[in-house]
Amino acid sequence: EAAGRHELAAKERAEIAVHIYPTKSAQGVAVSQMAFDARGPVGDRRYMVIGADGEFRTQRNLPALTQLAVVPDIDGAVQLSATGRSPLLVAAPGVTAARRGAKVWADEVLLRDCGDAAAQWLTELLREPCRLLFQGDDGTRPIHRQPGREVSLADGYPLLLLSAAAVTEFGARLGNVVSERRFRPNIVLEGCAAHAEDSWQRLRIGGNTFSVAKPCERCSIPSLDPDTGVVTAGFNRALASYRSRDGQIYFGQNVIHEAQVPIAVGDTVQVLA
Repeated sequence: EAAGRHELAAKERAEIAVHIYPTKSAQGVAVSQMAFDARGPVGDRRYMVIGADGEFRTQRNLPALTQLAVVPDIDGAVQLSATGRSPLLVAAPGVTAARRGAKVWADEVLLRDCGDAAAQWLTELLREPCRLLFQGDDGTRPIHRQPGREVSLADGYPLLLLSAAAVTEFGARLGNVVSERRFRPNIVLEGCAAHAEDSWQRLRIGGNTFSVAKPCERCSIPSLDPDTGVVTAGFNRALASYRSRDGQIYFGQNVIHEAQVPIAVGDTVQVLA
C-alpha cells in the first residue's frame, strides 16, 4: 500500500477518463460516466461481428473494423456509422430473436442475432459476409480465473486500465505522438507515473473498488492506425524493446470491478494494495 501511495505522490491525486466499446473491436466512445452490471461496464462489448464461419472478427483479422463507429442509443440500441455510408440504428434484440452460437477465443457463447439489415450493412462495409450478434441476459460467459464471475464479449476481463503517461512515454520512444485509442483502454489514469498500474493489486476509483487480475498481453491491434487501419512501421518492435517478457508484450492491466457502483470522469484514484 505504501508503494502505491508513493507512485501517486508526484501529484496530489490521479484522475480518470473512461471509454466504452459498444461493439467488440469497433471504435470506442468516450463517456462522462460509466455504470456497471455483473459483466462489466454497461454497454461495453455487448455486440460482436462474426463471419460466415461463426468466429468472432476483430481488427486482427479484419482491419476495416477500425472504420466502424458505434454509438449507444436508448434501451441498449446502437447506431452504426462509417465514412461514406448512411448510419443504421440497430435495436438490441429481445428474447424472441434468433440465437446463434459463436466463439470468443475458446468460449462458446449463445448470442442473439441483430437481423438481416445489420448483417447486410456490415457485409457491405467490411466486404466479407458478416452478422452482428448481441449478448443478452442468456449469453453467459465466465471469467475463467474468477469462479462465479461473468464477462461481456471482451477478450477475457471486464476492463482495461492504463496510465496516460505510459502512452506518452511510448510515443517518445517511437518518435511519434501515439493516441491512447490504439490500446483500447476503458479507464485511463491521469496524474500518475507511467506504468504505475503494474505494481497495483487493488484500487478505489470514486465509490467503486477494482482488483487487478493480470497484465494485458498485446496483439497486433495497437500497431494499427485507429483512423486508417494501416500498420505503423516499427510499432510492435519499439513496444517489445522494453515491454516484453517471456515472448509476450504487456501494456496495461486487466481489472475486475468489485461492485456495481458508477464511476465518472475526474474521479480520484486511491491505491489500496
